[in-house]
Amino acid sequence: MIQLKRYADAFETGELEGVKQDAAGITGMVMMQIRRMLEQVNIEGVTIEEPILDAKGAPVWIPDMDQPVNPETGRRPNKVAMRLKDHPLIARCIQLAGRIGVDLREFKLTPKSADEKRAVSGHVIAENPETIEKIMEERRKTENRWIEAVSRGSERTKQDPVYQKLLAEGEIIDE
Repeated sequence: MIQLKRYADAFETGELEGVKQDAAGITGMVMMQIRRMLEQVNIEGVTIEEPILDAKGAPVWIPDMDQPVNPETGRRPNKVAMRLKDHPLIARCIQLAGRIGVDLREFKLTPKSADEKRAVSGHVIAENPETIEKIMEERRKTENRWIEAVSRGSERTKQDPVYQKLLAEGEIIDE
């Protein structure tokens, strides 16, 4: 209740420094959460396996090529078919970042626009423009690595024979 009164007084008087400090603290907490989530993605990988389901939601079973043929049945044991997909935490991180106003498009700079931009970008403030250029270069490298990793995972899924079979049979739809 005290906090609510403090906010009401701040908006009434126009003294918003306390509100700004609280907002900065909340933004910092969200950024820390995003960092933890991305650390988890770093441990688990940018792609994860999930079971392939048929149109009715049942798992698709395929012969396990790592197992020997059973001499009695002449068949290999079955296993659930798996496919690779982007780690769901990646999308969640992008969503959370967007909600607090962090837009990855701000970090994409051409050499010309880097010279034209002020020395403030993506909430990074520096007195020396060379410092911003160095930070932005590191961000571009990181962003490019993410894009490459996600693209490789998507391509690996499309090349998977089980995925291609299910796509051909209409069990799944490629968006």
